[in-house]
Amino acid sequence: MTTALQNWTARLSDARFPILGRCAEELAGLLQKEDFKNKRLADVLSHDPLLCARVFRAANREPEGIIASIEQAAGLIGPTAFQSIATTGPLLEETLRGAALGAYLQSLRRAYLAAALTRHLAKAQGYSHPQEFFFAGLLYSVGDLALHAIEPKAAQTAAAGARALGGLDRQLPALSQGLANTWHLPELVHRALDETDDDDRKAVLVRLAVKLVDAGSRDLHAKAQEDLIEEAAISGELGVQFVLRDVYRCAVETTRHLLDWYPLDRRALTYTPIYPGPYEWPQPRTQPRPATAARAPARAQTPRPASPKPKTSSVRQVVEESLAAIQAKLGLKRVVFAGISRDRQFIRGQLFCGVGPDSPLRRFQFERAGPSLFAQLVEKPQHVWVHAGNREKLARFLNQEMHDVLGRVDFCASSVFVRSRPVGLCYADAHPDGQGLDEGTYSQFKGLCNLMARRLAETTG
Repeated sequence: MTTALQNWTARLSDARFPILGRCAEELAGLLQKEDFKNKRLADVLSHDPLLCARVFRAANREPEGIIASIEQAAGLIGPTAFQSIATTGPLLEETLRGAALGAYLQSLRRAYLAAALTRHLAKAQGYSHPQEFFFAGLLYSVGDLALHAIEPKAAQTAAAGARALGGLDRQLPALSQGLANTWHLPELVHRALDETDDDDRKAVLVRLAVKLVDAGSRDLHAKAQEDLIEEAAISGELGVQFVLRDVYRCAVETTRHLLDWYPLDRRALTYTPIYPGPYEWPQPRTQPRPATAARAPARAQTPRPASPKPKTSSVRQVVEESLAAIQAKLGLKRVVFAGISRDRQFIRGQLFCGVGPDSPLRRFQFERAGPSLFAQLVEKPQHVWVHAGNREKLARFLNQEMHDVLGRVDFCASSVFVRSRPVGLCYADAHPDGQGLDEGTYSQFKGLCNLMARRLAETTG
């Protein structure tokens, strides 16, 4: 870290940051009721990242904070300390005015949109504790936020890319790292800011969401294809247009929400992803028609009957694409979709990927009322990963019938629900290699199964 950057970090680390007026008003109401367990508390705080940073700083004792939940942090510091944090500090609207206020609100909107996209991607991939991802995305750019709040001219100079202030425009990530360390922000924030580890999938996901926001609305589709599908490990075989629409919908809904919290004149904005509409859904790409030569005079022809095109059920297509994606993207050998029979009595294999015609797995059929693990699985939306570490614990659900069909291999499975109704389950393993599965593969498997369920819900209306 350069001397100039160290000076900026020290200067900003103990500054009195302004509080967004609406946050101060709503927090005052919650404090008056002494309602610190209300879910509204986290929602209000989430709209003021620097206020969240102050709460985390008071709750955590180590530079890489263990406490990642803002509700838990507020509860740990107690009502007196929390009230002091929430009520000390000038109001934003009284501190910054004109272009400086607009630029700071823009920075806040950008941070919130990055947080919402981070949480959305975490849910899509089946990660637990999505709020941890939300606050990591929210606090990723604390250096930029702090600079806009205290030194708006320096922030605007850095944003313009000027090589002033000791090259601050190129060191904002390092400034965020310095403040994250000083303020004891949650561990995932530190890991996301440290770009030397590309194997940390949680950190990569946070950085990906920030990239999508930075790309701008015009480039969102291209960036989603390149970064979301490849880096976030969501296979293009699931349907590029679906993935784009899924991410785009999140951005649109979040933007509309932000119009209420950070009202700005659209004409004053330079940051395209958070323009206040109108919005259009991305349309499928079509190949341009080849140029044709001048038409010859038309001749009367007997019309040929059009040959019927084979129709593929859209539901079947979604499932087939999902199975292929699970096999190709995750390196799993055998993937099965087992649907629930019409009489609702059996879970029966319907579509297979990587399963030979003579494989016992073709006999995949289990009673819903039976003792098998699969019967338990389809009772509610849930996932399971069976491996050497938990096989003994699950032994009473792994009966001989399952061993005869599956063999004794590590596997993962997920129930598939469409609008609260079970439609079947997805099964995958690495047989016949016999290799084990890891947590990363299991996490991605859950995400792809969740994505398949959402696609099925849209397909069936």
